[in-house]
Amino acid sequence: MIILIIFIFLIPGAIFANEDLQIICEPGIGIKLNDEFMGKTTPEENGMIIEELPSGTYVIEAEKEGEPPEKKVVNIKDGEPPSLKLDFSQESPAGEFASEQAKNSQIKPGTLVLRSVPQSAEIMLDGKPIGITSKTISNFPQGKHILHFILKDKTLEYTFIFSPKQILQLKADFRKNKVIPEDESGKMIPELQRTIKNSIGMEFVLIIPKTFTMGSDIKEKCRDDDENPHDVTLTQPFYMQISEVTQGQWKELLGSNLSMFSKCGDNCPVENVSWNDAQNFIASLNQRENTNKYRLPTETEWEYCCKGGETNEKQLDEFAWFRNNSNQKTHEVKQKRKNSFELYDINGNVAEWCEDWYAAYPASASINPQGTIKGQGQSQQDKVFRGGCFNDIGANLRCSNRSYFVPATKTYYIGFRIVKML
Repeated sequence: MIILIIFIFLIPGAIFANEDLQIICEPGIGIKLNDEFMGKTTPEENGMIIEELPSGTYVIEAEKEGEPPEKKVVNIKDGEPPSLKLDFSQESPAGEFASEQAKNSQIKPGTLVLRSVPQSAEIMLDGKPIGITSKTISNFPQGKHILHFILKDKTLEYTFIFSPKQILQLKADFRKNKVIPEDESGKMIPELQRTIKNSIGMEFVLIIPKTFTMGSDIKEKCRDDDENPHDVTLTQPFYMQISEVTQGQWKELLGSNLSMFSKCGDNCPVENVSWNDAQNFIASLNQRENTNKYRLPTETEWEYCCKGGETNEKQLDEFAWFRNNSNQKTHEVKQKRKNSFELYDINGNVAEWCEDWYAAYPASASINPQGTIKGQGQSQQDKVFRGGCFNDIGANLRCSNRSYFVPATKTYYIGFRIVKML
């Protein structure tokens, strides 16, 4: 005997909205809608969802292999509340069955859920077949991926970036010829954008994390003793500002301009700001945008972003303002080449404050290091700054080079850029 329950759900706020038809039943049941085969029910959807049906009368046919089909007639009217419930079974309490199905369908972060309309589309992930819709993949690997949904002579492509904290649900809609990200209720959700711009025009680029070697090789020229190499794993994507905070952005939030090179103009990096000043700027930005997502990058995040395009001294002239080409002054941001993470001026122009207290590196590999609570620098309370400046020799612009000052220090060659967390 087939256990089949049908609900009609309205889309809130829609005018003359089409209805979504949810069929809750055991998996593997073939469903026809007005004699058109819609696919088989799946555990991922607690049955099947047939979306955006216009008002009218529909015949739902459910067929289990080896058993005769059962039919019910559904009448959908615009604006009706979701009150229709059809039960094809007289043997099992429908409410208990639906509750158990819902409990089994709960998913955890790190999961990718794929479905399609119609169902039973072939799925290709990064060029390899992985089955058909609907499909749920737990512990999905982070990073950039490409999906292809194939149904008869149609193919829909979708490129996305996955984070371990996500529960990403994608619907390949062959009627609309596109793949749609959804939340748990089936509503569309915004895609993770590669670049974003905030309310004061600050631009950010999405950084995809991985494991890298922090510090410098023991044979690296001009290295210091505090750069011992060790593997670090970053697990969470984040947005990094593509340039240093400019004088114009500083004035937009805080009014006065503290920079020594104020005549350089609004597009030049703000400098002569302490670590504490940078925190005031970030607090004002968070308040303005009613969020807590902005902060300084950690030392690890900064070095990872720098090593996305580390250059040797012979190439520095293309990427950085430093002693050999700066004429001993700062310059407008984004005038030199960007690195492979699409970041400008991460070497040179002005050095950049990081979130961390200065401390010796760990002797072993680490995951998402956040620095120490108390510093271990010369004064036991130093904050890290990185990147070198317009007045430095090339060796000081190395991505592994570390510097530090007390957080109240203001000087004409230190500024900062910020991170926005997801």
